[in-house]
Amino acid sequence: MRFGFFDQLPCAPGFTEQQRYHDILAQIDLGDEVGFDTVWLGELHFSRAFSILADPLMLLAAASQRTSRIRLGTAVTLLPLHNPVKIAEEAAIVDLLSNGRLEFGVGRGTAPLHYEGYAVPMEESRERFDEALDFIIGAWTSEPFSFEGQYFQARELKLTPRPIQSPYPPIRIAANSPDTFPFAGRRGMPICDAERRARRHRPRLPGPCRRKPGGSSRASRTEPHAVSARGGRAVAAAKRRRREKLRGVSPGRGAHGARDLCRFRPRDGRLRRP
Repeated sequence: MRFGFFDQLPCAPGFTEQQRYHDILAQIDLGDEVGFDTVWLGELHFSRAFSILADPLMLLAAASQRTSRIRLGTAVTLLPLHNPVKIAEEAAIVDLLSNGRLEFGVGRGTAPLHYEGYAVPMEESRERFDEALDFIIGAWTSEPFSFEGQYFQARELKLTPRPIQSPYPPIRIAANSPDTFPFAGRRGMPICDAERRARRHRPRLPGPCRRKPGGSSRASRTEPHAVSARGGRAVAAAKRRRREKLRGVSPGRGAHGARDLCRFRPRDGRLRRP
């Protein structure tokens, strides 16, 4: 079993956005030092108290220059909102800078606010996600690359730079709705899921969720799916033991002090203390 931690970087009143970005970088430094396997960062928009983490790939690029071992994951990059050429380039840069430590989690997202802000019709999210994922994988593995989709097109594209991991960084698909589980299974890809949502959907999963014979070997027992657990207690305990090493974080200050960085509960927006 592998252990990581997730953060979406909320910014409570009384804290500056700059301070919160320094906080999360210090938290990733600590995770690297104490032995966590992966840090997972979510992409969210337009809600300061909930998250100011608009571009996790950019933050992971910065973290790659401060760490040496911990793997750097997106949980998740919202593919329907972006041009897949740009995401393919940015993810490749993170993989290069980190010497092959990128874990590329992708999904559609569930917030209408995000789609409204990016002027993308939410009803197109599934089709846009499917196309963008095919586009990115194709751009990473074929040169030149051509693609003709409803939303995204390319002709004789020569993507550069390319990821260092071969054939590309591990991809995980966010599975927060029943139709996504068979989608990931057919592609032979592991999943990222929220433990409560996944438990609610799994009993109804149909046969197509199982990997088909001859399917991709990337979804194997050596690459388990990532589950977002409820408590974050292991991370909080590690932070308490080593909080004197956190730069720019005040352990006893409440909202986002060291004890609270992993206590944020995204379902209701409340902070839980020990």
